[in-house]
Amino acid sequence: MKANSMSALDSKVTFIPDVHGDNDALHTTLVESGHATRTSNGIEIHDGGLIVCKGDYIDRGPDNLPVLDTLLQLLEQTRTKLIAGNHELMMLEAMIDDISEYGAYWLQEFSRRILSEVAAVLNRTYSAENPDPEVAWLREALFSGKYRQILDKLQVSEQVGPILAMHAIPSQQICEKTTTPITGAEQLLKGAVSSGNYSTFNDYSLATYSLVWGTAVDDTQTFSDWLTAHNAQVFVHGHTVQQSGVQGLEYLPDDKLRIAGDISMSRGYHNNGWGYTQWDRETGELLVDSKNGRPVVLGTLEENGRFERRVDFG
Repeated sequence: MKANSMSALDSKVTFIPDVHGDNDALHTTLVESGHATRTSNGIEIHDGGLIVCKGDYIDRGPDNLPVLDTLLQLLEQTRTKLIAGNHELMMLEAMIDDISEYGAYWLQEFSRRILSEVAAVLNRTYSAENPDPEVAWLREALFSGKYRQILDKLQVSEQVGPILAMHAIPSQQICEKTTTPITGAEQLLKGAVSSGNYSTFNDYSLATYSLVWGTAVDDTQTFSDWLTAHNAQVFVHGHTVQQSGVQGLEYLPDDKLRIAGDISMSRGYHNNGWGYTQWDRETGELLVDSKNGRPVVLGTLEENGRFERRVDFG
């Protein structure tokens, strides 16, 4: 799908999956979805429609700080919502004084790429044995510096009409509670941003409801009932990697649809791809597109949740 005109974008909602530190993949996704055009020194972002980024902006890829800079551009120039991914929360837990188990895990397994980028900013050579200068710089940038706006905008979910977007699949425990405390989780996340202590939110997420870590639907009917309780017909998420580079689709009971959007587009997965899900609120067309796939209109989705599919899928 090539770049749309400004007016054509106004009714569109675009869901962007896990970027994982690949700024070129993010730029290409914005261009292919019509939210930007290429320029000699990067991209020109267009203000139109709504962009929902589904988390995991960092780690794995080579451009973590540039990705954060692009997110700042999107927040300043467009209507963009930022959903928190487990990688952001692990990183933030590594920034607090009383580092948690998950923060320590992030430092050991995932921190090298972004801290190496920070070391370049500091004109020093990164040392895994002594990452304190890089951690201090990143902590300052996140909690009181240029990236604080990103923290302030992080949220657990975003609902647009009959589409509910989250980073991960809710666990069976969450689905069995039709009054799932997404609002409570939002409040915990905001409290974590204010206090700088993210372990409270992540402990809640991991041990109780798996809000940013779930990878599978245990019972499709229970999941469908949970979506009904949230007035959602379509569930769009990331986190669960689709090695094919094409969105995963699951048709659920009661004519509901789950779209697994993490198409492993980061160069950290050796894919170097792009992809997105897009809903045109004017025509109702619900579309997926990716480098490894092609533009496919899955069907028409009305504001009241009525979904008429055009393609057969499992």
